[in-house]
Amino acid sequence: MIQSWNIGLFFTLPLLVAIFHFAPLSTAGRRWLNSMLVATLSVFIWAWSQSDLPQLLLVGGWPHFAGIQWSLDELSLVLLGATLLVYWPASWALSHRSPQMNVIFHFVLAACFGLILSADLFNIYVMLEILTLASALLFIENKSLSKLKTYVWMNVVGSVFYLFAIVYLYQNLGTMNLIDIGLKWNVFAANSLLPNLIIASLCFAFILKAAIFPLNIWLPEAYALLPKEVQPFMNAVPTKVAIYLMFRLTSSVGTGSMLQPIFVLLGSTSLIVGALGLLSKKGLISNLLYFNLSHLGVMLLILTLPNPAESLLYYLAFDILVVNALFVLGNQMHDSDRGLILQGPLFLTVVGIILMSAIGLPPFGGFWAEVLVIRQTISQPMLALLILSLTFISILFALRFWATHFVGPDVEARESTHTGPHQRMVNFNLIYSSALLALFSIVSIWTYDWAIVWGEQIQKPQRHFEKILQQPPSRAVPTLELEEVP
Repeated sequence: MIQSWNIGLFFTLPLLVAIFHFAPLSTAGRRWLNSMLVATLSVFIWAWSQSDLPQLLLVGGWPHFAGIQWSLDELSLVLLGATLLVYWPASWALSHRSPQMNVIFHFVLAACFGLILSADLFNIYVMLEILTLASALLFIENKSLSKLKTYVWMNVVGSVFYLFAIVYLYQNLGTMNLIDIGLKWNVFAANSLLPNLIIASLCFAFILKAAIFPLNIWLPEAYALLPKEVQPFMNAVPTKVAIYLMFRLTSSVGTGSMLQPIFVLLGSTSLIVGALGLLSKKGLISNLLYFNLSHLGVMLLILTLPNPAESLLYYLAFDILVVNALFVLGNQMHDSDRGLILQGPLFLTVVGIILMSAIGLPPFGGFWAEVLVIRQTISQPMLALLILSLTFISILFALRFWATHFVGPDVEARESTHTGPHQRMVNFNLIYSSALLALFSIVSIWTYDWAIVWGEQIQKPQRHFEKILQQPPSRAVPTLELEEVP
């Protein structure tokens, strides 16, 4: 059986590959190196999917309450897999750029993996800072400094709130481990407003990182200036990881009477603003940013459902894949009103798969993701209505997109005049991204019942406590009792 120490390889191997990228490798050499990373990590993901989850890694072998803990369950496994799938084409597209940019991008990947696996609030803070710094270096490497100030200052504000919150928690609870905090939370937060404000401060930092409205003012300016090769990955992954972190936090301490209405308000507002922006005529990339915002709003609303893990299993993976595919498409298309380049039946088929997945038509993957959400919103008809309205608006956007770029007397089929390696690589990315969505649709049909079962298991904190008690005596806490679990 696979050993839990292998969890750490998801952070260390990307850093090792980053070091190798300092060498003067050819484009083919960089692609081979990145492909080996994908193949190696894919083997571990497959092995973990067949093992007994959750898996825990206590870094350094310290006692549980003092050590840094990494945790892997079904949801983090799915998120790791989706992140790895969209990393591969981005790394190939980036392989012709400078060694420094390839190194920085692998630090971004390592930070995302670290955030997914961390079960310790301080370790999460370290990974967030690595992600922020590496993302800022991508701007600098791309010589896009004019709008960097807003991005940096917004992230500094988020870090200040986050640090204040974890210092308070450590001072009062003696731990920053999410599992331990969940054990002690009900007694600690009873009849007290301040602990709930502390959790709200943590959520504020995560909401800022997730670019939820109205804290998304940094994202349109920032991500539009990133290198084109990494725009799909950066729009697809980091914001979803922030939503995932909020789920980890709220699954430990609950949303409570304070966070529940805040999540509903911000989620609904983001969904509505994103849906309205989706119908605007500001340009394709701008529309896609609004599409991403609307889906982030949906995921924030999912956190208010009775069993959010059940819906997040599909929705996080689907959204990473579809946002990546849409931005790959957006970068390839000419952002004009009419007269896009057509590339034959294969291109039209690829675009059709992406659009039908994005709007959630059955039997595509977006449909099953929405079904799992709506299944839990029957008792909350307003949420169900909002999500169905987003589906309707997405259909209007897809129809307008198709009518603008693929029909009309002035739209002629013609070949691109750019035949360099970058253009070929973008074409491959588009085909690959649409193939992932088609494969996700097939897998979704087979695994729909599993998602419901896995979602129920992820919501059970007892599984993590049982794993802790199975650790050797030097790494476990004898006084930890399962009866203490609320």
